[in-house]
Amino acid sequence: MASDKELASLVTADPGLPRPNPTQSYWQHIPHPLANTRSESLPSERDYAIIGSGITGCSVAKTLLEHHPTATVTVLEARTLCSGATGRNGGQMAANAGEEYMHLAEVHGPAKLQGLRF
Repeated sequence: MASDKELASLVTADPGLPRPNPTQSYWQHIPHPLANTRSESLPSERDYAIIGSGITGCSVAKTLLEHHPTATVTVLEARTLCSGATGRNGGQMAANAGEEYMHLAEVHGPAKLQGLRF
């Protein structure tokens, strides 16, 4: 297990720049009309600056504007909207969900799996 010092160095390490030419998901091959939305220049002042336009970044921007309609909010994105992890890893499909459920039911009992959804 990593020490507190090792964990602190990992958390504070410079993440570096985004990778050049990342993998593009097939659903991004025809970009959404808003994907390349950009401002001509960055504002010198903002109430809020949000790094990343994924699910979390866009949700935070939406919530801020709903609760503070006069706030100035800027979302910063290295590439196109939702081109990071949100756009690449939005969901997984597995053909063995039924088999897995049966295995879990045997191990834990069907009562414990009442609320589980695949």
